[in-house]
Formats: sequence, structure tokens, C-alpha cells
Amino acid sequence: RLNGKPVGEVGLNMHWASVLGAPVILVVGDDKVADEAKALVPEIETAVVKQGISQFTAYNLPLEEARRVIQTAAERAVRRASTIPQLPRLDSYNLEIDFSLSEIAHLASFIPTVERIGGRTVRITSDDYRQVQRIRIVCTNLALVVVKQHF
Repeated sequence: RLNGKPVGEVGLNMHWASVLGAPVILVVGDDKVADEAKALVPEIETAVVKQGISQFTAYNLPLEEARRVIQTAAERAVRRASTIPQLPRLDSYNLEIDFSLSEIAHLASFIPTVERIGGRTVRITSDDYRQVQRIRIVCTNLALVVVKQHF
């Protein structure tokens, strides 16, 4: 969650682009990615090339159809670029991460600026989104190492 609202990978990346001053005019992916992007910037163009079923499963468009969908959306995005607002920067960022194992939250809490707020949950707080992203990446990689040890 970012500032109390659910956020996925596309939302995190759109905030990152905003901090860097890079406009996001097109998002390509599954229906869930498109929904998240549209919730943040309703005017954004999206190209839905698959319907998500689960974390690892999707109904994909045939390759040629997916290419046409992407090309058409990209052309629209470029034509409309000046009318697609940039996601505004926030004054501060509170990112909460729920891990699958409490051990990960425990270890992550040793990282400066990471606070353990629940059995499997940590919070990263900063007014600098770059710092939040860097720490999130460290926490994510820490989680991968711990999960590999368990499974």
C-alpha cells in the first residue's frame, strides 16, 4: 500500500516516473495493469494484451493481434501526449509491504527507515521516493533470498 491505498507494480513505476519527470502516456499489459494505471491517471492510454487469471496465468491475445493493439494504443498515446497528465508527486511516501513470511519482515526491520508494523508487514516512510524505491528493492531481494532458503 502506498499512503494507505493498494498499489501494484505499475503504480510504483508511475510514481517513479513522476519523480524523474518522465510522463507516462501508455501502459501495456494485462487488464489488471490497465485498471491500476487508469485509476491513477484516467486519461492514460492502455493496451490490454492479456486477461489475468492468476499470478502466473493469463489468456494472451494472439501475437499479431497483440501487436496491432499495442501499435494502435501507442499511436493514440503519442497523438494525445499533451493531454495526458503526469501523476502528481506526493509530499511524503508511506509504503507498506506485506511479506509471505514473518521472518522476512523481521530481517527487513533492521534496514534503516524500515519499521515493522505487523507480523508480516513493514513500512518505509520518506519524503524522497527514490529512497523508498531503493529500500523496497532491497526488501524485495531480501525476501527472495529467504524464500529460496525455505522452499
